[in-house]
Amino acid sequence: MCRLSSSKEIFDEAAKPNQKALNDCGYDHVLEFKDMSESMTSEPKKNRNRSRKMLYFNPPFSLNVETNIGKEFLEIIRNFPRNSPLRQIINTNYIKLSYRTSKNMESELARHNNRVLQSEDDLPPPFRCNCQAALKPDCPMPGYCTASCVVYRAKVTEGDPDFPDDQTVEYYTGLTENRIKKRIKKHYSDIDKFNPSDPENHQSGTRLSRHCGQLKCEGKIYKIDWSILCETKTAFNPTTGICKLCTMEKYLIMFRPEDATLNLRSEFFGHCRHKEKHLLINT
Repeated sequence: MCRLSSSKEIFDEAAKPNQKALNDCGYDHVLEFKDMSESMTSEPKKNRNRSRKMLYFNPPFSLNVETNIGKEFLEIIRNFPRNSPLRQIINTNYIKLSYRTSKNMESELARHNNRVLQSEDDLPPPFRCNCQAALKPDCPMPGYCTASCVVYRAKVTEGDPDFPDDQTVEYYTGLTENRIKKRIKKHYSDIDKFNPSDPENHQSGTRLSRHCGQLKCEGKIYKIDWSILCETKTAFNPTTGICKLCTMEKYLIMFRPEDATLNLRSEFFGHCRHKEKHLLINT
């Protein structure tokens, strides 16, 4: 009745027949009004749920192992000395075993061997060149012109080679998923198309083609030397959602600024162009 009554007067008026019925039955209990407004508006008390801290042992699974690793491991935990101060955390209530989050033994061994035997960021790419014998002296990347998924560097030397003290050097860091020879050819094409009267409308070009195009229009002598900084096996991986090629380029621009004097810092925020072919709309 207290919850149904908004005031003491309403409660007393409604309690008269109920109080009379109690008195007629021989009970001496007196109905009294109690303000329930505060308890109805206050938030209910929340129970404290303490999650148990668990430690999981995840051994790599292999069908070649006949020993029951889980049974042996839990047996070791159960036989841990009871008088040890670590007994409170080293027991089967806190330490569990699971194979679900581990890679198989073959993957672990392959990953370890690849890390120990070679590092794809330090080793140069293997020898790959398909230039004709007569054109090999003009190959922009001797021996590696067909390498793909690479981060490359262009060294632009401005000035007369007979006066090396008067020369200035600029660097540009770029990437390509296609063959490096094809990307270099596109750079030279953008340099030839550069329009000095409308430099901002150089849509297909890069900072490298703008710089070299300006030097060419001013009649200055310059030379471009190409080199490969690193090579990745793939570009965008649809499984992980990560483009290792774009990530490596951003890393080199950030931590090797001396090799990216022509690059813009806004390139850090550019989207990955290699994942477009993996979208469902393009498959």
